[in-house]
Amino acid sequence: FGGTSSPTLDLSLCKPLAKLIAGEKIAATDIASVDPELYRTRIEISRSQNGIHTLRQALGLENDDLLFAWYDPISGEPTEPLHPQGFEHKVTEDNVDLYVRETA
Repeated sequence: FGGTSSPTLDLSLCKPLAKLIAGEKIAATDIASVDPELYRTRIEISRSQNGIHTLRQALGLENDDLLFAWYDPISGEPTEPLHPQGFEHKVTEDNVDLYVRETA
């Protein structure tokens, strides 16, 4: 070393991580580049017409409300809230974008 310049590291980062490091806001669409299946099943479906109903069906919640929580893929039961009141907070057409941000 001994020189005045700092060593550099040529490193390729995925878009969401690079944005996070740069202090930029990560968009839901950025998730598609990292996990296309998550984007398709959670984000694209929930934002489509009747998306909340479709997502409830996919999670086996046809007669239950979709809550701000992670769900067990086998039992369909909410396992962990996405925020402190997540088990009491229902996903609606008015707040689905917040749900998308919290699950992404």
